[in-house]
Amino acid sequence: MTTMKNLLILVLCFCGIVSHAQSLAEYRQIADPVEPGQEDNHRDAGYLSASNTVHAGGRADYLAGRAVALRPGFAARFGSVFRASVGEVPDDLAAEGRLHLSAKAFPNPVVDQVRIEYVLPRTARARHSVTDLQGRVLRSWGGAEAEKAGPHSLRLNTGFWLEGVYIYRIEAGAESRTIRLVK
Repeated sequence: MTTMKNLLILVLCFCGIVSHAQSLAEYRQIADPVEPGQEDNHRDAGYLSASNTVHAGGRADYLAGRAVALRPGFAARFGSVFRASVGEVPDDLAAEGRLHLSAKAFPNPVVDQVRIEYVLPRTARARHSVTDLQGRVLRSWGGAEAEKAGPHSLRLNTGFWLEGVYIYRIEAGAESRTIRLVK
């Protein structure tokens, strides 16, 4: 039994590493150069990652709900105008279909509590639930009041959970995301 438990923990840790690598892919990549006379505006309720060059005479404005990362290769040349900011992303950008619901949880495997961070692409009534693998609802909440677009976080007390696998689900509008939580 101990061997099976250790194997399960090893597999789930590997899944966590893969999940972390996938979360890096959540960054919307910006690689195209901004030429003189060109204006470049990027918006995302989650993450932006820039590795481009803003040339003299070019203008770039990047706004993200969670983070803007300037990667190796990024340059804003003398004579260019560049602005990066992290803050609330207006709802009208979500209407353009460029923003999506996202969620992540840590630590995972959980011990006594887990922090869940999620980004709403537009103002919406977010509904949350936690179920076991048999589909039994341990807890559900939310949906009564609309939450603003942008980043949010919450903590769940997991100290009373038995060892096993649980499913956290968030639903906002027509979108939903699930996260497998291991105790």
